[in-house]
Amino acid sequence: MRKIIYPGTFDPIHNGHIDIATRAAKLFDVLEFVVAINVEKDPLFTVEERLALIIESTKHIKNIKANYQIPILCKDFFIDTYQVALAKSFGADCILIILSAIDKILAKDIYQAANDLNISTLVEVHSENEAEIALSFENSLIGINNRNLKTLKVSLDTSVKLSKILSSHKNPLICES
Repeated sequence: MRKIIYPGTFDPIHNGHIDIATRAAKLFDVLEFVVAINVEKDPLFTVEERLALIIESTKHIKNIKANYQIPILCKDFFIDTYQVALAKSFGADCILIILSAIDKILAKDIYQAANDLNISTLVEVHSENEAEIALSFENSLIGINNRNLKTLKVSLDTSVKLSKILSSHKNPLICES
């Protein structure tokens, strides 16, 4: 039996990658993939436009949930714990916590809110310091972002280096970008 894990994204602005996953399903006996919903596509959107995108993306989440038995990763920038309940109400199974975007206390609060609501977490790291902090999120998946968010350069050396720090983490590590 051949198996693939497809960590695709579903971009509601550009109709997503569901067609890629559907084509891949014909090639493999078992297809597992996570669909990531990202409504923060363009930082130049106004608050009203972002709210409209969030509302529109909920329709996509419900459509995906109705037609596919896959986990949904909500890739929004989580900056408040209320967003966890909002993601859950939309049908998200997992949320993204980007350690470079928030402080350690807020990250722990968001992580706890997700645990309380039985939502999985993916904690994203890019630096050695963030990797050390991520070890405290015992029930989380940890994603190593190989893209330097300041320069936008990608290097797989980041995953090699940080995976050594994260080797004691019991859950899967994900190599990103």
